Amino acid sequence: MTLSDNEKTENGGNELRTISRYLELFIVGTLSVAGAVIFFNAPRDTRAFGEAGLVALLLWAIYHKRKPVNPIPKFVIVMSVLYILSYVVNFFMSPDPDWEHVNIRKYIYLIISGFLFAFPLNDKYRRFMIVVFFGSAAIAGAAGILQIFRWGIIYRAQGFSGNPLHYAGLLGFVCCTAAFLLFARRRNIFESGRGILFLLIVTVLTFLGILFSMSRGVWIAMFVAGITTLFLYNRRIALISSLCAIVMLSLTFYFNIYLKDKAASIATSFYTENERGSTGTRMELWKGALLIFKESPLLGVGTGNFESHINELIREGKLKDIPVKMHAHNIFLQALATRGTVGIITTLGLFIAMIRWGWEEIQNNRGVGGYVIILSTVYTIIAGLTENNIEFTKYLTDYCFIIGLIGTPWNSRHECFRQCSADELKL
Repeated sequence: MTLSDNEKTENGGNELRTISRYLELFIVGTLSVAGAVIFFNAPRDTRAFGEAGLVALLLWAIYHKRKPVNPIPKFVIVMSVLYILSYVVNFFMSPDPDWEHVNIRKYIYLIISGFLFAFPLNDKYRRFMIVVFFGSAAIAGAAGILQIFRWGIIYRAQGFSGNPLHYAGLLGFVCCTAAFLLFARRRNIFESGRGILFLLIVTVLTFLGILFSMSRGVWIAMFVAGITTLFLYNRRIALISSLCAIVMLSLTFYFNIYLKDKAASIATSFYTENERGSTGTRMELWKGALLIFKESPLLGVGTGNFESHINELIREGKLKDIPVKMHAHNIFLQALATRGTVGIITTLGLFIAMIRWGWEEIQNNRGVGGYVIILSTVYTIIAGLTENNIEFTKYLTDYCFIIGLIGTPWNSRHECFRQCSADELKL
């Protein structure tokens, strides 16, 4: 007994949908782990989850032979490629090629972000990944709060990161995004009461964790990025929110001596700290980055050579001895010193492209995705004025996951889901 052509076609379609579903589940599993572990002090081997997820995304896109549901502008793709290539050049300038190879591998998350945007998962899977991602950040925020109020181990919250600056920087993405979604009129997958409650819990826990980390640069970056994005979204809401934030933070700083001193040091540290203090160290590093840039203005000296050049400048008496020397604590000065003119152009070009992309998404789709792209990019730029955040693997991963999962237009579906029945979409 032979199957008719219709039966063969139907069986073939069912097989395609089954394989697609398994691929999607694998993508969700691997990338959920890759996104969650950035908030924990996980071993480096966990990066294999991100690489496995990328391979699955490639297979998934090739398997369906479909054009992207959400095309990424060519100028964003071009600037992303040029940005990565500027680091590839560093591979040949580094004294430790193995280290540089590992350093380049983290930029797979730019590709992952692009695939998640262009070929979005259905809302059920995307919701799961966002809940895991945001939930992990909330747990890390809660751990930092406990370190302050219960455990009494340290006076600066650092969660599971072991570093208050990294801890706060990572939580900042999630806190800003969750808070913005609470203000937004179209939350889509978080429209329900439980969704709003979840976003509220995430916002509070991550905000308090950041507040007690005493990370001044992150405080400023969150405020600037949040108010800028709200201003684009609704000027009245932006004004009210900024006034409420100022009043609330003023009261908090007034009643907590540690927070009060840390807030005051934002203005006073420039003339009260010597080179051993955090601000004084940064000022010496910024001076050193400019001196290094003069040595190799076109391509820089290589990302792996920054510390050795700083040590040489200290020996020559051109810089004061400082406790931290690994990087410039500024993404733009780091680019100048290590990747030269090419590096600063590609870095600025990438950020400009991202902001332009976000604005076009706002104009074309009228959803929250474009605002999230601008929010995360402005946050990265402002926080990057005092910290070399974008070259930190977990930070880059955080940035890319926010854009890939939430920067995507909310009404997107992959072509294969458009061909599925309504019952299959409810699986």
